Amino acid sequence: MALMLNKYYKDAHDAAPVTALTVPLKSVNPLLIGGFCILLAGIVIFIDFVFTKKSLASVVAIVFGTIVGLILALLAGQIVRIAPVPPEWMEPLQIIIIVIFCYLGISIVLQTREDFRFVIPYVQFRREPRGRRPLILDTSVIIDGRVADIMDTGLVDNALVVPESVLQELQTIADSSDRLKRARGRRGLDMLQKLQSNPRVEVRLHKPAPTEGTQQYDSVDAELIGVAKDIDGRIVTNDFNLVKLAILQGVEAINLNEVANALRPVVLPGEKIQVHLV
Repeated sequence: MALMLNKYYKDAHDAAPVTALTVPLKSVNPLLIGGFCILLAGIVIFIDFVFTKKSLASVVAIVFGTIVGLILALLAGQIVRIAPVPPEWMEPLQIIIIVIFCYLGISIVLQTREDFRFVIPYVQFRREPRGRRPLILDTSVIIDGRVADIMDTGLVDNALVVPESVLQELQTIADSSDRLKRARGRRGLDMLQKLQSNPRVEVRLHKPAPTEGTQQYDSVDAELIGVAKDIDGRIVTNDFNLVKLAILQGVEAINLNEVANALRPVVLPGEKIQVHLV
């Protein structure tokens, strides 16, 4: 391809008169253009072969890093032309510069893709939740039902995320032969239906992506923590042990019982209160 471009360039250069439009073409190396074409074709094939099952964020980061590397390679190539380099070394050196800068560009962007969001505000390399951070509900807090009452007040406008394993666990409890467990499971399903019917509440069912099929969780709690890391959410639960486990793994968790204790009315000494016995 490089030889064909070189021949085409020489023929076109001999045939065309030297004008203001053709003079700048002398500074363009045809072998460099051929190297660009080969490199871009190889990158496309490499991305299609290696990153077929990877996330879109990685692919976008690689493409962006390649573009940055090519731009820097062009600038470095102009500097090399000024340097006292033997002519027979010039073209191989330019190809080496292209490969090195593309590699560095891809590596740097992949490692710092989250920081680039602040440099380029309209380019996001990872999926960002719109609005506030989503709240991930576990089985205990859904059965509890108080989260539905809290959402009715409009105090919280975060999106609610229910992992598929939590829904399956609720269905298993609702089909239990034990009468009490069956009632708890059905209550949990009713609470989910109530949340979905609320127009002010966004409820999303989180299903594992096809690329995540190889990742298996040994428990529902492990999947809750994994989902929280994936979507940058917070877990809402009544399970004290789950809160501790999530904190140990760097995931923020909210204990609904602690929230209820914080919302208790404050009574000062000497005030009268009314207690209704049910």
